[in-house]
This record gives sequence, structure tokens and C-alpha cells, in this order.
Amino acid sequence: MPLANVGYALGRVLFVIAVAHMAPVLVAMGYGENQAMFSFAIAGVMAAFVGGLLIFTYRDMAQTLQKRDVFIFSALLWPIAAVFAGIAFKLTGSVPTYGEAIFEALSGLTTTGATIINDVDTAAKSVLFWRALLSWVGGLALIAMAVVFAPLVNLGGAMMTANILPHGETGGLIARMRGATVPLLPIYGWLTVGCLFALWFAQMPFFDALCHAMSAISSGGFSTRTQSVAAFDLPLAEWVLIPFMFLAGINFTFHWALFKGRIGHYFEDREVKGYVFLILLGALVLVTGHLALSGPDPDIDNVFDSLRIGIFTAVSAASTTGFMPSSAVPLTLLGIFMMSTLVFIGGTTGSTAGGFKVMRIIILTRHALRELARLSHPNGVVAVRFNRGPAPEAAVVAIWAFYTVFIASLAVLTIAFTATGTDLASSFFLSVSALTNSGPTIYSMDTSFAGFPALNAMAQAIYCLGMILGRLEIMGLLALMTRSFWRN
Repeated sequence: MPLANVGYALGRVLFVIAVAHMAPVLVAMGYGENQAMFSFAIAGVMAAFVGGLLIFTYRDMAQTLQKRDVFIFSALLWPIAAVFAGIAFKLTGSVPTYGEAIFEALSGLTTTGATIINDVDTAAKSVLFWRALLSWVGGLALIAMAVVFAPLVNLGGAMMTANILPHGETGGLIARMRGATVPLLPIYGWLTVGCLFALWFAQMPFFDALCHAMSAISSGGFSTRTQSVAAFDLPLAEWVLIPFMFLAGINFTFHWALFKGRIGHYFEDREVKGYVFLILLGALVLVTGHLALSGPDPDIDNVFDSLRIGIFTAVSAASTTGFMPSSAVPLTLLGIFMMSTLVFIGGTTGSTAGGFKVMRIIILTRHALRELARLSHPNGVVAVRFNRGPAPEAAVVAIWAFYTVFIASLAVLTIAFTATGTDLASSFFLSVSALTNSGPTIYSMDTSFAGFPALNAMAQAIYCLGMILGRLEIMGLLALMTRSFWRN
């Protein structure tokens, strides 16, 4: 049967979501949230029923994996998962409409972190935990897809993604996903546990520490407070989050190698070096801007505050997490430009971070320099090198194509937002935060932004499309719209 691999894989995904619903059920029981407990149980049963139906239908129809299966599975994964993960948000009454429930679930699964809940502070604990769990699960799925599926179809030059895992190279959709998640899950889990106890040590309440740890490692940005991390006013907690957000923006296969005793990949990979350079540059701009706006004669305490806030903001933006620090002041114009640059580029390939990715920027820059060199030496042969070897021409072409489509998508989304009545500046920053899956960073870049709950239904739908485009890296969705894709 056509698309049997896709149907079976989606069934397995829905079954995982169904099982995941049991965690917020336990949280609701612990906090005495009886309505929420039954809501999550009902939502889990619904996901299990549909997932089981798909598994039962396609279990004996396995076919040879084709590239078409990868594209279709990737395109259907996020919206279908959000449809079922969002049921609980509506049943618990956290949001008034089912469309907003899908928005919230999709924001979690794509690790965007944009929330439609008006008052996060008063939301049920089980709902806050469910949001964090969706981000955590979504982040793990994104890593697996980045190191297994994207290189398979060379999506936006993803064949250049460094994958040092000895798994996930053969088999069907589920087998490949399992081959990546099984070795990475312990690393992902231990980083989360480490962040949890470090935040708890920094005086953040245990439940809040757990939710923020899951959001930090997944680059999700969901917080248990309306004012994000700033609401706790815990400088030590912000220092704790910096290294974990930083690590979330690095290729997770390198973390796996570190646990195997191989640390050299961090220092040899050009993409990691570029990621560090961008953060240092961003921190320098933001720290100096914060000092300039803090007053004419800053004392030593102001200097340390500026260092913490500048570094925290730079790492949060580059990893596309979106946490906001305490004591923040409005950014300078250069600071806003720097923030936009950081979220636009994002982290490294194979990480939970969104954005265009550092690897692509490096290759585009080197290719541009090669073309400049050819103006003086037309017959010269200069390879576009990345890490230890030349970048294949197919990868360079794919990256340029992706860059063109990325910019075009940014323009189209901006125009679409303005058509809903949003002003031009907010429309642009909304488009950036959606395509880069950096959600809450818009509050730092656009101080006039009224918040995601203020968006009308059409603007919310456009933002959902932007989140999906950002995680599909646009080209995957556009491929489904071409006639040649569906030809045998």
C-alpha cells in the first residue's frame, strides 16, 4: 500500500504521545488537579486509539524506505502530533479555542516557546509540565531527524551535518529514528537532570527547575512564569542556565562522543567554533549596550549585572531558547540588530536550536569569497572547504537555494502578518521568531509587541505555518508541492 511506512510511523508517534500523557496525569494527581487529571487521561486515550489504529492497519505493509516517505513523514509529523497533543490544553480550559490549543502544542513540539496562555503564573501545574514535556520530546525528535533524515535527502545542504553516531544508517523510518534516539537519549536525559539539580541548588523551586531544565536542553523557552526566568530574580540560576543553553545549541552527537571519551570534536569542528564566535560577539555588543544604557558611572555591581545579562541574552538568542533574564533594559539599535542576527543564524546542525544554522553561513561565506577570488584569477581552482575536506558542489547549491527560499519565506510571512492588521515592525519580528523557532525572543527585539495572546486567529494560523516551515526547513514542504515529486 502506498505510504505504508508513513502511516505506520505516524501511528507509533501518536502512541508515544499517548503514553506521554500519563506523566501530566501523575502531576495532576500530585497537585490535586482532578479536572486536569481526567482531561489528560481522555486526551491520551484518544491519541492511543488513533495511533493504535494506524499501527494495526500498516503493521504488515512495510516497504523499502524512499525519499518520498521522509518528506511526507516530516511534513505530517508536526501538525498531526500537535492536533492530538493539543487536545489536553482545550479540555483543561487552559485556552478558549481548539485552534489556540494546537498553537500551544505546536509551539512546544517545534521548541519555539511562543505561548498563547494569557496568565502563565496561574496555569495548572500539570499544564505547565505538559508544555515543558512537549518541548523536551520535540527537541529529541528534532535531533534524530537532523542527524538521520535531513542528510538523507540533502535538505538545505544537510549532507554536511556531522553525524558520528554508529547507528541509524539503515532500515525504515522508525528504525532510523530509534537508531539515533537510543544512543542520544541518555545524554539528553543526563543533561536535563544536571540542569534540574543545578537550578534547584540555585534556589529555584523544584517543579520550576524541572520545567526550565527540560525547556533549556530542548531550546524550548517555555517558562512557568509569565515574565520567564526574570520572574525569579535569581542571578545564580541565570548563570546556571547559560552553559546548558549553550550545549543545547551544539551538535548532540558531539556530546555523545564526549561521554565516550572523545572530546576532540568540539575543538576540530568549524561550526562549533563559529557558534562560539557568534555568541562572544553578541555578548560583547549586548554587554556594552547594557552598560551604556544603565547609567553614566556604572559601579562594579552594574558591570557584573551587565556581563550576566549580556551573556545570558546572547546564548539564549543563539540557541533560540528565548529565556529572558532579570534586570534587562531596552536594547540599543545595534543590540536589536545583533539579537536578530543571532536568532537568524541559530545554533549548529544536529542540535535542538532553530535558525539558518552556522554551517550554512560558513559555507555561503566561503563560497562568496571564492567567487571574489575568481574575479582576479578566472582560471583558478579553489575549493569551498569545510572542516577537513571540500564541500560537495551539490551541498553548496542546496544551501544557496535554501537561503533564497528562507529569505523569500521571511518576506511572504511578513506581508501575511501585516494583512492581519499587525504593524510592519512586529510582523517582521514575528516572522523571524516563527521561522527560527525562537518564539519569546521577539519580546527583546520588539518592545511594542503586545504578546502572542493578542494575535487574532488568522495571525496565529500564519505563525503556526511559520513554525512548521522553520522545522521542515522550508524546502521539505515546498518539495511536496511540485508535480515531479509525486511522479513515479
